[in-house]
Amino acid sequence: MKEIKMGIIGPTDSLEIIKSIVEDFNNNVTIYFKPYQTFDELYDVKKFCEENILDVLLFSGQAPYYWVKERENIEIPMLYIPRNGTCLYRTLFNIHLDKVDFNKVSFDTISEEDIKEAYKELNIPITKIYTLAYNKYLPYEQIIDYHLKLINDGKVIAVATCLQKPYDILKEKGIRTYRIFPTKSIIRETFIKGLLYGESTKFKETQFAIIVVRVEDVLREIYENNNLNYKMQKILLELEKIIIDYSELLEGTMVKLREGEYAIFATRGTIENITDDYSKFPLYKDIKENFPFLVTMGVGFGKTAKTARNNAYIALNYSKLNNGNCFITTEYGKIIGPLIPEESKKRELFSNDLLEIAKKVGISAINLSRIKQALKNLNKNEISSRELSLELNISERSARRILNKLEKKGYAKVVGTNSFLNKSGVKGRPLWVYKINL
Repeated sequence: MKEIKMGIIGPTDSLEIIKSIVEDFNNNVTIYFKPYQTFDELYDVKKFCEENILDVLLFSGQAPYYWVKERENIEIPMLYIPRNGTCLYRTLFNIHLDKVDFNKVSFDTISEEDIKEAYKELNIPITKIYTLAYNKYLPYEQIIDYHLKLINDGKVIAVATCLQKPYDILKEKGIRTYRIFPTKSIIRETFIKGLLYGESTKFKETQFAIIVVRVEDVLREIYENNNLNYKMQKILLELEKIIIDYSELLEGTMVKLREGEYAIFATRGTIENITDDYSKFPLYKDIKENFPFLVTMGVGFGKTAKTARNNAYIALNYSKLNNGNCFITTEYGKIIGPLIPEESKKRELFSNDLLEIAKKVGISAINLSRIKQALKNLNKNEISSRELSLELNISERSARRILNKLEKKGYAKVVGTNSFLNKSGVKGRPLWVYKINL
């Protein structure tokens, strides 16, 4: 399993407690902490997720969780550390030490049922419970006003809050105030749950994905006349080339199932990237703009290749019923679509600069894009022919030819040599290392 990247958001005091617990975990996880004092500092949460390429987001409590959920479209799993009756024990013990009447304390966030259960387990007599429980975002001011009204009405003499801001403000007003923190066990359990969410996200990226492209006019021609004319065969060859190019871009494999029907085997992660999370499908757009045939297209996801294939044909049927366009069937049978294409393949996938370089060097824009991705995978801008051949899954000779072309046009420069061990464990001939500038 790849490394999981988790973001944890909360006030500084909460993050210190969480940090002391989760730092003991030796799991394959990298944690990014984001402290805040006011909710206005959470407007950049989406940027925080994107910059660190997070897989899951954990909040210290439900207040920041609901604030972000209502305002930002975060696409990764989010969860928060809950507050329940077990979180009250330390606070109730401090209230007991201060000799404050338990029935004269107001709470927030925690439900009345949880408070009653805690009182019952501690044999605390119950007369009246005051609490402001919620399952959505509530402004700090509303929570503070709730407690102040009870104080001013003489119903309570102390406050127990789960939130830092109300705690600070009520303390400043001279009100006896207690802060409720989650227990270590709750933090630990929620953190582990977050890891499972992160693993689920990673698993989705590597799920099987199959794209089935079918030229309905071709199948009809074969059915009616039992053959294809020369012109149609020539057009199909051009179509196959486009599908092969896209399969390379997806780091997948194209298989011709029969005349006029093709499949691309790839992963869910690459499909989501090329479609901008299902907002469009440039492959369908390019085929539609360049070929005078009715083309249907279905994408299927699945935990197994068989499931993905079955789902692809379900999506293909939706495409046919809608006279074309592209549909997706998820591993749970959910139908997504139609994916209305917006721009052609070249405009969609490659910048004008990359297309210009491709024209000058004599290398396809797809291969240039794959070289950029290879450098990104290796986290550097220097590469040898051997490394490039492994990253692009091509022969070393082809990799050398590509690097030589880039060097001749000034987009690559030899900066040194690199040695490697051959299959016998003997140091092989040094290879030129090129610095790439794309």
